[in-house]
Amino acid sequence: RWVLLMLTCYVALQLVPLPLALLRVVSPARVQIHEGLAGFLPVGGFAPLSVVPAVTLEHGLRLAACVAAFLLLRELACRFAERPWILAFPIVGIAALEALLGLAQFFSEGSEGYAHGTYVNRNHFAGLLEMSLPFAVMYPVAVLRGAHSRYTAPARPALVACAWLAVAAVILLGIIYSLSRMGFVAALASLFVMGALALGADQRAWRRWLAAGLVGALVLVGIIFLPPNELIARFGELAASDDISGDTRVQIWSETRRLIAAFPLFGCGLGGFQSAFFRYKQVAPQHTVDFAHNDYLQLLAELGLVGFTLLAALVVAALWAAVRGALRGGRPEVSALGLASTGALTAI
Repeated sequence: RWVLLMLTCYVALQLVPLPLALLRVVSPARVQIHEGLAGFLPVGGFAPLSVVPAVTLEHGLRLAACVAAFLLLRELACRFAERPWILAFPIVGIAALEALLGLAQFFSEGSEGYAHGTYVNRNHFAGLLEMSLPFAVMYPVAVLRGAHSRYTAPARPALVACAWLAVAAVILLGIIYSLSRMGFVAALASLFVMGALALGADQRAWRRWLAAGLVGALVLVGIIFLPPNELIARFGELAASDDISGDTRVQIWSETRRLIAAFPLFGCGLGGFQSAFFRYKQVAPQHTVDFAHNDYLQLLAELGLVGFTLLAALVVAALWAAVRGALRGGRPEVSALGLASTGALTAI
């Protein structure tokens, strides 16, 4: 909770007007931009860390909403401690509906040739599904492992597990027919991590390695036999994407590093990448580059080393909590939920 509060306050700090004397010490590049406007606009002796305060405010409010949702779900998880999976049901339900819509799009006449659900971008669609898939896969495990304490009829948990595995299959098909290369790889990577953790827990070292090898072999089989011809063809064109070539992405990343070097500590402001990047941009001169096409580089450019460290601490804490729940959850449903959460975080 402290990291969440510090991260939110940090983005608010990027909006606070600071004396130029102080700003010159913590962000010299920001002062250069501020003073460069003197010939066009009246500038005062104060300026914020963000190069585009209005955009940073918008992103900051969005971040605050995400933090509020995070804390609300954390509180609900405490209140539903005896039924921890109840919060995962809406996630899987939404993903299943999106996947069904995507499959209908793919197989309908006159379609765009890939599944994207209600999303414009197929990769964002696959991102939702790849984070939801682990929950659909692990809930049947939780049901079957806890069947003796929940149900009297042995057929009921088996039927529930089969229904959920069918939902998982629909979500996986949605990922496959989105033709998103990284979506497919991320989904299989999450399944590999969950399988290796589940089979290797409380085992000797050689057995853990054997379990990881067996799961890896299954994932390799999936890579070979699951993708349709359209997805295989997209892997064959790995140097290009829908809107930007691989070489162009590499050049954007290289020039983003120059932006990071100019705003190393406190960044150019959350959401300020597009505006701040113009000064260092040489790639694609006829086009606007509004994203770095690399979340890590973009967040490092916008938040700086201080803010990126806070965000990384939050992600590591969440991942550690998931792994700890998977390995030491005690109750079958808790350990299965920990495995699912670990798989979801691995995927994204």
